[in-house]
This record gives sequence, C-alpha cells and structure tokens, in this order.
Amino acid sequence: MQTVAGAGPSTIVVKRFFELFRSNPAAKDYIFVVPERSAKHAGGIKCSDHNLFGRTGRPLSENEKMLHKGEIFLAKVPIVFAVGSNVGLSQLSLDSLEAVFLGKVSNWKELGGADAQIVLAGREKTEALFATLREVHPYFNKAEFDQIFKKDHQVVNFLKSPRGK
Repeated sequence: MQTVAGAGPSTIVVKRFFELFRSNPAAKDYIFVVPERSAKHAGGIKCSDHNLFGRTGRPLSENEKMLHKGEIFLAKVPIVFAVGSNVGLSQLSLDSLEAVFLGKVSNWKELGGADAQIVLAGREKTEALFATLREVHPYFNKAEFDQIFKKDHQVVNFLKSPRGK
C-alpha cells in the first residue's frame, strides 16, 4: 500500500493519475491511497521515503535535493492573475503585468480600466507558485503587496470585498 499526498491542486492531479494508473498491469499488486487532505510542500518532503509524486508547485530547492528526494512531476498548474470585478479589464499584457507589480502604474485607468487605485494582494513570498513566478520572472522579487495572505481562500474573499473589487 502506497500513500500518495498532493498539495492543494496537486491532490486532484494525483487522484486522477492513480485512478488511471490502477488499470496498468504493473500496478495490479499495489493499492494507492490519496488522502483528501493535502500535504504542504515541506510536509510532503519530510514524510516521503524517496519520491514526491504529483507536485504542481515549485521544484525542489538545492537544500531539499540534498535530502536525497526525487520528484515525479505529473502536472503544472496554469497561472492566472485575477482582478477585482469593478476593474473593467479582462486581460493584461505581460508588460502591463510587470508595470503593475513594479508599481509603475497606480491606477487601473492607466491600463484602460476603471478610475480606481491598484491594490496588490497576493500570497507570501515562500508560497510555491509565487516562488516559481519569482524564478521565471525575476521582477516579481521586487513586487510589494499592499495585502499579503497565507491562504488562497483569503485572497478569494478579499477579491469579493469592497476593497478587492
């Protein structure tokens, strides 16, 4: 029996993968258990014997690789940026996105949206997706959030609030 834990969106990816993998003759003698509750990145590393399955966040750091853990990537989660419902924009160019995160524009009107102050809300710098963004697009290292959240649902609730809209 193998317990395979994902984190956040990767829990769904892991469940689907092992549902399909069970039909493979090579897996006939195995039982794969994917807990409903996700394991966070650090917890998955500490609890695994060798391989980390189904990861959709950031790759292992150099220190984590020194723990002799292997990675088996099943998927990468697409990155989406959300704006409040009152902003009046449905898409931004990469250049506009960079200008927003570097504070070069302070009002949505400058980008063709509503006359409203830009409020940057996001996750902490150690969050897996944000860490990957900082690696791929280094300008995110200079991003200063007006509001920082520890959980994804807090970001969603903020976007529904008057300030987030």
